Amino acid sequence: MPGLTNNSKIIAFSDGCPRQIVEYSELVYGFQCHLEFNNESIEPLISHSTEALKLLEGKKYVQSSKQLLENDYKEMNNVLFIFLDKLTSQYAKTLKNKSFKISL
Repeated sequence: MPGLTNNSKIIAFSDGCPRQIVEYSELVYGFQCHLEFNNESIEPLISHSTEALKLLEGKKYVQSSKQLLENDYKEMNNVLFIFLDKLTSQYAKTLKNKSFKISL
């Protein structure tokens, strides 16, 4: 896939986004998702996007206001938070196992 290194691995994808999470190396990932979304944050986005949502209604990968409000953001965010917790734990272990020497 263009733009990826030879060692890159796509570990999460969908029809609408073929590169949702890319692993570039052991502790380096690229995310194309929105951890900040929840029902409270989506409401203002909808209210400020009514014209765009009307224009894009029925288009592939565009959800209606109703669909956006009915999404289970908690489930999606929990899965991503578990992933990030494991990643930070692995990073902390890596730092703990390294000794840093300063040469003058």
